[in-house]
Amino acid sequence: MRGQIIKNLLITSLEEQLKRKHIDSITVNDIIADVGVSRTTFYRHFEDKFALVNWIYGQYRFMNY
Repeated sequence: MRGQIIKNLLITSLEEQLKRKHIDSITVNDIIADVGVSRTTFYRHFEDKFALVNWIYGQYRFMNY
């Protein structure tokens, strides 16, 4: 349960940052600072920021079927 909450916070952070910045200028540090978790916690859920983007994209595609 806690893992899903953290994952949702990371997703929300990235989505909000993408409204203001290009993906290339967003760092893992930006995301974890926004959420207030450690790098270890981020990497427990995602390999890198692009894995997070791919997971979000996969969820949206899945929800649209």
